Amino acid sequence: MNLAGRILKLFGWTVRVSVPDYPKCIICVAPHTSNWDFIIGKLAYASVRRKAGFLMKDTWFFWPLGCFFRSIGGIPVPRRKRGERPLTDIIVERFEAADRLAIAITPEGTRSRTCEWHTGFLRIAERAQVPIVLAAIDFHTKIAKIERTFEPVGEATGPEATKFDSISYDEIYNRGLKIMDLTATTLCRENGMKIVVFDMDTPGNLARVIAGEPIGTVVY
Repeated sequence: MNLAGRILKLFGWTVRVSVPDYPKCIICVAPHTSNWDFIIGKLAYASVRRKAGFLMKDTWFFWPLGCFFRSIGGIPVPRRKRGERPLTDIIVERFEAADRLAIAITPEGTRSRTCEWHTGFLRIAERAQVPIVLAAIDFHTKIAKIERTFEPVGEATGPEATKFDSISYDEIYNRGLKIMDLTATTLCRENGMKIVVFDMDTPGNLARVIAGEPIGTVVY
């Protein structure tokens, strides 16, 4: 056990990492509710002898903290001005130029409770052709875990799309389906709730769903 693992063990933390050590990947960390997520996350990933960069507001990169954050993989995120290149383009180029690169991203973009995620990490992963590993830090149970891989495959719409009468949450993750909102999928799965996906624009469909008619797709 290395130093990072010893520190976490001293404070009662358990680390569970079962995904492969991908040469390149995006680490999607959610929920993000505290600045302690950064410390616990870095220690947890280091405890399994892996390195990851991370995105952070550029206001934190003042001297001497800026030198420290860059030395441990920090990438400053400036407030975008008109005419400047999108951050997604810059990150994609970093992936293309690197032999090994893992970047942790908190898609919520805030430490406040929210059900809406920024989708830039999905576009980065799709363009750079890298997998997304799903990470969670549970302060109640003191467990930091990375146990699932999500691979975006593009939007599945049009005549070539496949309709499912029912599909499990595990299959959504394993197939890398992203036609549904990933936030809603994760929240419902963790709370044992089913989702019914159907066409709201068709008159009478809502009543049919409430009545239990088999329309749309049931996610369980």
